[in-house]
Amino acid sequence: MSSRNKTDNSSTTAAAQATASAPTTSGGSGTKTDPYILSSNLGTITLKAGKYYVVPDNVTIGKAVTNSATNDASGGINVNGAYLEIASNAHVNGTINMSVSGSSLKLDATPKWVYSEYNPGKGGTGQSTWTWQSIQSAVIDGLVTSDDKPNKAVSIVAEGVTSDGSVRIVGT
Repeated sequence: MSSRNKTDNSSTTAAAQATASAPTTSGGSGTKTDPYILSSNLGTITLKAGKYYVVPDNVTIGKAVTNSATNDASGGINVNGAYLEIASNAHVNGTINMSVSGSSLKLDATPKWVYSEYNPGKGGTGQSTWTWQSIQSAVIDGLVTSDDKPNKAVSIVAEGVTSDGSVRIVGT
């Protein structure tokens, strides 16, 4: 009788993928008064709908641009119907996906505006894109529905924009 020695790694792979996409948190109950505090993570994390999260100062989510010619930022956050606040000295790279209804993003006031390295095809010829320091290597996705209409089921609050300043959203 011969014995086959086949290993099925599908459950291990699924578990590893679930762990990689789960939010990495330290403390908090996920409420408005006691939000989950996200920890640094080089991948993409998916938040739980209806919960509150904060990316605090000195925490990095995703991988920053290393080659601006190829715009190789990766990772990011799937907001997934949650409330997400990004502190002014945090760094989120890759994609901030806002496509799920109820997703809310708050960008704390930035101490300085910075050049955006991750802007594939969004700037006009001869133009530069300046952004919040905390999201300089990120693209916010999901603000437009699949039928090219504004996604009115999500919100973004940007602190620190003075009354004589302006914010321009580039692209669709």
